[in-house]
Amino acid sequence: MAKPQIVSAEEWEQARGELLTAEKQATRALDALAARRRRLPMVKFSNSYVFDTPAGPKTLADLFEGRDQLALYQFMDLGPDEFCPGCTAFTKNVTDLADLAEAGVSWVTVSNMPLAQIEAYKARMGWTLPFVSSHGTSFAADCGAGGGFMLSVFLRDGTDVYRTYSTTARGVDRVLFVHNILDLCPYGRQQDWEDSPPGCRSTPPTAPGKPNCWSAWTPSGSKDPLPVHRAVMPGPSEWPRRAVLDGVSDRSALHRGTGRRRPPRRTSGRRCSARLRRPRTASRTSRSAG
Repeated sequence: MAKPQIVSAEEWEQARGELLTAEKQATRALDALAARRRRLPMVKFSNSYVFDTPAGPKTLADLFEGRDQLALYQFMDLGPDEFCPGCTAFTKNVTDLADLAEAGVSWVTVSNMPLAQIEAYKARMGWTLPFVSSHGTSFAADCGAGGGFMLSVFLRDGTDVYRTYSTTARGVDRVLFVHNILDLCPYGRQQDWEDSPPGCRSTPPTAPGKPNCWSAWTPSGSKDPLPVHRAVMPGPSEWPRRAVLDGVSDRSALHRGTGRRRPPRRTSGRRCSARLRRPRTASRTSRSAG
């Protein structure tokens, strides 16, 4: 693989200084976006949904656990014994929930998967984060997620719940620790859509129908390797096509999340087409750059 150009210490300092100037500009731009985000209006959201949880049925307001703010990730439902690799990768990155709670924000992961399937997968993965089921409700469709994934933020005022923010695709991708670190490294994420120097390795081509978005991973301490894969989010050129596949042709609807929409059939195309099936053998490995 091609390596960065070797230069003198003075030349490196100059190039690093120029990049630092651009990075500071980007930081200020992100600060300005965060300020705008804090000033977004909010929309009232129904509190009539009933979620299945290990502690029994709960409403959306109950998921706040007494706090005023709630961050909620919608984990894709791909059917029995199948688990979205991108959602799995994201969930592995969810941590420090106690610190989040200290700041007045509760966290919950929600999926249309039945609770029994969720609990079995949590145990297999060793997860302890709050993970509840919206199975049988229109919650995912009303959020605009449909059969896809989404990150939303809600605000509670008594028993009234309001939606203040939502994002999907690269908006979710940007909060992953692994991707943020890879963006600092010379070889980056090694994905096709990246603007990388000539000779830098990217995701190799695969056979039709074989998504280029996963690499083998085995849970820490697992005696029975499970083919859980780290998925990459689709590149910018993929967004419109993937939106149509998900049954959402209006991308702005994903950020409104107030209209009801029938979820796509479970057999239709999905934003992340890679699937995880319970292995029939003791181990199975798959490989690609991610």
